[in-house]
Amino acid sequence: MIGVFDSGIGGLTVVRELRRFLPGVSIIYLGDTAHLPYGTKSKEATVRFSIANSQFLQNRGAELLAIACHSSASVATEELKKRFKLPIVDVVSQGAKAVARLNPKMVGVIGTVATIESGSYIEELRKVGVGCEIVARACPLLVSIVEEGIITGPIAELIVDYYLDPLKTEGIDTLLLGCTHFPILIPVIEKILPGVRPVDPAVEVAREIAMMQPKVEGGKVKIYLTDLSPNYQRLTRCFLGEEVSDIIRATLEG
Repeated sequence: MIGVFDSGIGGLTVVRELRRFLPGVSIIYLGDTAHLPYGTKSKEATVRFSIANSQFLQNRGAELLAIACHSSASVATEELKKRFKLPIVDVVSQGAKAVARLNPKMVGVIGTVATIESGSYIEELRKVGVGCEIVARACPLLVSIVEEGIITGPIAELIVDYYLDPLKTEGIDTLLLGCTHFPILIPVIEKILPGVRPVDPAVEVAREIAMMQPKVEGGKVKIYLTDLSPNYQRLTRCFLGEEVSDIIRATLEG
């Protein structure tokens, strides 16, 4: 049983990749939609929410935790590893390892304000041996347009270009997508940055977990959300790529 959490519904991109690598595995997903976005919260608040999320998933049988939230992974991973005895896989470390394998000449990193200001991706990239220049930029509006369903067309292209043009000018050849919402925009990103390799940490998390998990059959996905917004069903379909009937409203402790 794999437990996955994010501050919202965007972490379902990790679930989607897990379903691709391990189609039979059982997954419990928790989206803390009542407190999103974590990207604008203090470190203390994000750590507190992350602990509550992990406890919720463990209480429901999770035997492995995947931190799909980049903001949580940036500031709370070490605390979670101290508190919980489960294997923990996070998007930051896996995304950095994927970039290192590409041997880039210049890396761009985009994410929420909290993720970028934490410096976690740059620290992790250096830790895994990426020695080239790294440029990072917070792109908060990208989350908003994905939430609104604006993922193609001139408005999406204009906003993506606004954030990524400085990185294009810098001459990056690899772009690390430091937010679960951003993979939805890959077609637009590739149009704005032709020839630049986008790295989706969701794929890397799923690949890492697939190496740790035996192949099984008959697994199901159960989704818990702490708040049911008017568009939660549309967003669930968008991020997961399939219909899920088992969506439950949850209340967290702490």
